[in-house]
Amino acid sequence: MRRAVGRLLPPRPGAVILGYHRVADPRTAHGAEPSAMCVSPSCFEAQMRELCGLGRPVSLRHLGATLAAGVPVRGMIAVTFDDGYEDVLKVALPVLERERIPATVFFVAGNTGEAFWWDRLAALLAEADPAVPFRVRLGASEFVWPGVGGAGQLRVRLNRALRVLDAADRSEVIERLAGVWDVRAAGRDALPRALTPAEARRLIDSPWIDAGAHTISHPPLTEVTPRRARHEIFGGRDALRTALVADVDVFSYPHGSVSTRTINLVREAGYELACISASDSIRRGTERLALPRLWARNEDGRAFQGRLRQYLGRGTAVGAASADAGARQ
Repeated sequence: MRRAVGRLLPPRPGAVILGYHRVADPRTAHGAEPSAMCVSPSCFEAQMRELCGLGRPVSLRHLGATLAAGVPVRGMIAVTFDDGYEDVLKVALPVLERERIPATVFFVAGNTGEAFWWDRLAALLAEADPAVPFRVRLGASEFVWPGVGGAGQLRVRLNRALRVLDAADRSEVIERLAGVWDVRAAGRDALPRALTPAEARRLIDSPWIDAGAHTISHPPLTEVTPRRARHEIFGGRDALRTALVADVDVFSYPHGSVSTRTINLVREAGYELACISASDSIRRGTERLALPRLWARNEDGRAFQGRLRQYLGRGTAVGAASADAGARQ
């Protein structure tokens, strides 16, 4: 009963970390789950315009430093992007710079300039016939589909199976699936892609953007071996430091998959802050390697304002951000 009551209570006022993936119109976007992954350019712009009236936009690092100092953080808002899609550079950055809002981008180190595997799979599934039974090799095991269950169940099962594979095995499976359904082209040219290293460097050259790590190949860290998890956490950091020629000391757990073991690995790797996917506000004493985030929706400024006030508290605006309020702090 206590748990049920707790879920009904409003969140305690604090700071908020906003999470985004893509800035693209979900009505026309290609790839996986546009309705969940995309915020349209017009909604994103409206949301960014609201931030200074809601609280104080700061960088994730500045929020973390304030937490470390034991100082209250209520009213602070940090913006983050997972994965490093190209539209963060092309669409989001001009808005962030114009509104003077800092942001952190968590890059998947192994994806550079190519479509992400989940978007490639979504393109295949859009053309697939779920009534066709098949079996394909899946790393050391096999995936069997009896042709019963519908497109939604097939999508869920394949996503769960592919997300724990390494990048090479995933690509092989996706190519085999393309052969099964004979849809090898499958809208590949229209798929969104990750930033190239050169584009990523252009992005973080902005004084309003910091770089963070999102592993090498985006597996759920609690579902892979400890050795693989260590490789993804440490290797992603090292690869990004080399590619971006930048400090990378903040982290985002893929799929929000986190445990005591993964937190300890992230701490051992030297990360100072890490974000999970739970929706909650941040208060003094919040674990800095398990910071909750509020995931953005494709909603206008008024709806966005109402939802954020639930976490920030009413009347929490602390003045508009100055020219360097959060940049590179």
